[in-house]
Amino acid sequence: MLKIIEDRKVREKKFHDQRYSDDKRKILSPIYDFTKNSKTLFQDIVTNINSGDNILEIGCGINTISKKIVDIGANVTIIDISEKAIEIAERHFQEDIININCIVMDAENLEFNDHSFDLIYGSSILHHLSIEKAIVEIKRVLKKGGKAVFYEPLGHNILINIFRSITPGLRSKDEHPLLINDLKLIKNNFPHTKFHYFYFLSLITLPFVKFPFFKGLNSFVNRIDELLNKIFPFIKRYNWVSIIEITA
Repeated sequence: MLKIIEDRKVREKKFHDQRYSDDKRKILSPIYDFTKNSKTLFQDIVTNINSGDNILEIGCGINTISKKIVDIGANVTIIDISEKAIEIAERHFQEDIININCIVMDAENLEFNDHSFDLIYGSSILHHLSIEKAIVEIKRVLKKGGKAVFYEPLGHNILINIFRSITPGLRSKDEHPLLINDLKLIKNNFPHTKFHYFYFLSLITLPFVKFPFFKGLNSFVNRIDELLNKIFPFIKRYNWVSIIEITA
């Protein structure tokens, strides 16, 4: 079992080192334009902090938003299993920024003391990890009353799953978009967790992302999604994205 776990981590590290050297996912940039409203909410939640807070970003990739957090006056630690990602993150920050620390580290084995952080966050990271192991570590290092916020893909939407099946080269072998049992596990460990859901019917607007009328169309269908998720809770799992807002 230990060898299986280590093999998975080696594959993840190799995939992301390669990805950050030659990112094939650039072709997905229109999709990321499509997710602007959820990304904005995620950033608003993450940056709602106090000066002096200790913050941990898990899985920075190459698009860390930690600079905005540092500007508020927080102390930020950034970790990623990919050495290449950490190299890129370090280049984003000037040498005179002393309250940010970039470290190559395994998120399933955090090398921090208990109750170290006021906020832990990550974007599209949990679905690369063992949820069981990651949640135990997050719970250990998060302060009482602290928050953890994650932006994650869900795994029940048939349209997205078809797209994933025909584009295997754009993702790592071991990643696993979150299923309802993963969300339940998180909720069991953190009973006060809130889940924000995005992109059920609004996925049909994706082909029009580069058209002038897209913004209005997408906004309209997003409002329909909000209403449907409220009236019919069983469809929440069939959305594409969830923002997971944890309170310890």
